[in-house]
Amino acid sequence: MRTVFCKQFGEPYNEFSRVIETSDGSIVAVGGGSKGIIVKLDSQGELVFTRSTGKVAQYNDVLIDVSGAIVAVGGGTISSGNSTITKLTSTGDVVFDKAFGSGTGGYFNRVVEDTNSGGYVAAGTDGSRPARARVAGFTSTGNLTFDRTFGTSVEFFDVTYGRSGAIVAVGGTNGTFEGQATIAILNRVGTVAFSQSQGAAAGWYRAVNFKSDILTFGGGAEVSDASPRLTRFLDDGTVVFDQQLATAPGTVVSVIETSKGDFGVVTDLRGRSSLVRVEANGKVSVDKQFDGSLYAVAASREGTLSAAGASTDGSGVAVTVDTNGKVQTFTADAPLGAAVISSAGVLYAATLDGSTLVGYRYDGVVTTINTYSPDGLPTPSKKARLTNLTLTSDGAGAIASAAAMGTFDGAPWLYKVSFD
Repeated sequence: MRTVFCKQFGEPYNEFSRVIETSDGSIVAVGGGSKGIIVKLDSQGELVFTRSTGKVAQYNDVLIDVSGAIVAVGGGTISSGNSTITKLTSTGDVVFDKAFGSGTGGYFNRVVEDTNSGGYVAAGTDGSRPARARVAGFTSTGNLTFDRTFGTSVEFFDVTYGRSGAIVAVGGTNGTFEGQATIAILNRVGTVAFSQSQGAAAGWYRAVNFKSDILTFGGGAEVSDASPRLTRFLDDGTVVFDQQLATAPGTVVSVIETSKGDFGVVTDLRGRSSLVRVEANGKVSVDKQFDGSLYAVAASREGTLSAAGASTDGSGVAVTVDTNGKVQTFTADAPLGAAVISSAGVLYAATLDGSTLVGYRYDGVVTTINTYSPDGLPTPSKKARLTNLTLTSDGAGAIASAAAMGTFDGAPWLYKVSFD
């Protein structure tokens, strides 16, 4: 592996919430903590621009629209600040920067583009007492077209479009996996077609990218005996399947749809974790459990699933499940935070502190390819925390970010590596 760049931006103790790659290989990262920040770099890490504002404490999501403009959303907290949407040109000029509320709280978690109208839809929570889940529509110039709220003490974690063009927002109770699971379906002008505030997930829903139906996931609760579940909806609210993923209490941590049309799921079973493959009809075909914690699930272009985490003894663990159901497990000296599979078929796992990338071949032989520690990341490891790991669009490299922890007061890092 080789370093493409490793740089720091923003305020001490802040972090990057989302990092994306544009069509020309540029990188856009958004985040904050005390001040919202938007950073754009070219493919080699040269700074194109950085924008930071005290208007918003943190940006939570970002997209590149069809015109190449950058649209970021975020806000304050449950009790202070305002929901915010900001649009910049590709060179960083402000198109609009709008906040909604009276400073009593609220934020947007996700934003999507309406490619028909050129507008945007954002979802999160408002600043009312108690807070309500919020979904709002905007024109391409930032004018509000609709603003809808749902539930009590809930927020929307994600928003997307169904196959008919309907807007689907999903979420659950603020700050806990207990309580209401909320899903709302609206038409493009914001008229509510369907809403449900207590569903099969029994705690919360989150949406992911999908190819045909609406896929939401949630399940279980942190305290009650509810078990993790995977629920698939059509965009008229019809349930395609509602699959319990374990008999033990727990929650779903992460889910992804593969190129084969099935799903990879990571669950937390309170001291144990599992990597599960679920077929398109809801049938569980693989269920591999581990002592310890697994984090976000990823999938290769061929459909192989991967996840990474930490064993109960403090060491790292990474696991793959190929399309034939073959499971392979790899170990590391330090806890792992995320894993991706390159276009060359190598599993790359990042340590939980973001300071090291380790490569493993999964062709039947466990082989450490390399260990990479970006210059500038602090040691010991407890002084940093991995916040993002994603493949580059060509699958030949990775982009990652890490945030300072403990007594180390550094600004967040953004780095890129090539797997050559």
